[in-house]
Amino acid sequence: MIRFIFFLLVALTTKVYADQNCDLTLRQIEQDIRNQSQIDLDPENQKITLEQEAFYAKKLRLLTHIIAAQKDVESFLKIYALSQDIRDHILKEFPNISPKEYEDAHSSVGVALSRKKAPADVIVKILLREARLLSGSAGIMLTVLYFYPTEGYKHYDPEILAFFKEQAEEGCPRWEYEYGKILLHGIGTAQDKIEGLKFLEKSTFEESPMELAIYYYDENDFQKFEYYLRKAADQDHPQAFYNLGVLEQNKKNYGESVNLFLKTLELDPEYYEAMLELARMYAEGRGVEVNRTKALDLMKTVVTKSSDEALRNLAQKNIEIIEANENVR
Repeated sequence: MIRFIFFLLVALTTKVYADQNCDLTLRQIEQDIRNQSQIDLDPENQKITLEQEAFYAKKLRLLTHIIAAQKDVESFLKIYALSQDIRDHILKEFPNISPKEYEDAHSSVGVALSRKKAPADVIVKILLREARLLSGSAGIMLTVLYFYPTEGYKHYDPEILAFFKEQAEEGCPRWEYEYGKILLHGIGTAQDKIEGLKFLEKSTFEESPMELAIYYYDENDFQKFEYYLRKAADQDHPQAFYNLGVLEQNKKNYGESVNLFLKTLELDPEYYEAMLELARMYAEGRGVEVNRTKALDLMKTVVTKSSDEALRNLAQKNIEIIEANENVR
């Protein structure tokens, strides 16, 4: 197994190494792999040691960041499959987890252990190992455990925070986003807006532009607010399209506003704020021909389906106004 990992990593490194015109970082990765290639499997248990696991996890992550930037899907899938092979070795440490339980836990030992009510410290340590080996399921659970109080677990666990910091500094977009958000708002640690903004602005994670847009709106910097809304819209973020629709509405660019609300609903048919704004534009004939039937249909959908009581009440008041005007006629 280790020999296979070594040869695949060298092959992938050589491929990227050539594409990057002898980038120094990649040369160092290849040299590190060659230096470590003499490590053998534990002859008694045929397990990957923690030292080997940590070594290969870091190299896999570094290669993943580079390959992701190049949009080399084939190499990315090879690396992800390899990381899964290494994660599967963690399962051998827990014979009480069946293959079915592992599969149901999205191939995460940590998630499976949480369902078995294992000790919290054990679960977190396993999740950290798996997340370093590119497990999305483990990463999601660590994020939930950090941000939301969970019985039996440390809220704002410093080990999880250290993981976020480590991964952000390595250049992983998802963790640049999470760690940047933590620093920007001082969530479980000292607030550092400058560092938080640095990580968020660097991150290519799809949620980063929207987080920055909200921040700059709160700071009354509407130029940057709109700039990051448009970047978020480039990622097909429905909230960005809705807010751009409101901005264009305020600028009296009603036709564009209608298009933006329609795009919002195309991306998220249950975005009821956009649905109500669109309904009002149909009712008033702003940016579109007056269509009170369409307006009422949309408003009634908001009343019956939205979970937001204030929004439902607003839609109901608009319905009553339209119907009252119709009766007067």
